[in-house]
Amino acid sequence: MRSKIIKAALFLPISVLITACNEMGHKSEHTTSQSADVQVVIRGYESFPTAEGCESGGMSLQKKDCYLLPNGTMGKVVEWNKKYTTKGSVYAPMDMFDQSKIQIINGPAAGKTLFVAHAYLTLQ
Repeated sequence: MRSKIIKAALFLPISVLITACNEMGHKSEHTTSQSADVQVVIRGYESFPTAEGCESGGMSLQKKDCYLLPNGTMGKVVEWNKKYTTKGSVYAPMDMFDQSKIQIINGPAAGKTLFVAHAYLTLQ
C-alpha cells in the first residue's frame, strides 16, 4: 500500500495524499516541546506551485479553514510534530505529510497560526 501512495505522490494534490495517509491510520501527532523560535520558508512540494496551511490539524478534503501560502512565505515554528521531537519509527514518504504548527510571518496569511505539512517546510 505504501508503494501505491508513493507512486500517487507524483500525480495527486498533497491534500489528497494526506487524507489517504490519515485514512490508513497514519495520524499526525503534536508536542509542545521544541519550538525554539526556528524560522522556516514555506514552498510548494514537487510540481505544486503553492503550499497550504489550515487552522486545524489533520487533513480532510472537506476542511474549510485552509489558506494558500505563496512560495517564499516565512514562518516561525510554534509546535513541532512529535515525529521531529521523539525517537520512534519513521517512514519519510508518509511522515512528510504530517503537520507542524507554524506562525505565518509574511504574505497574505501573516499573523495566522496554521498547521503546515512537513513537505512544505525548509529551515531558514
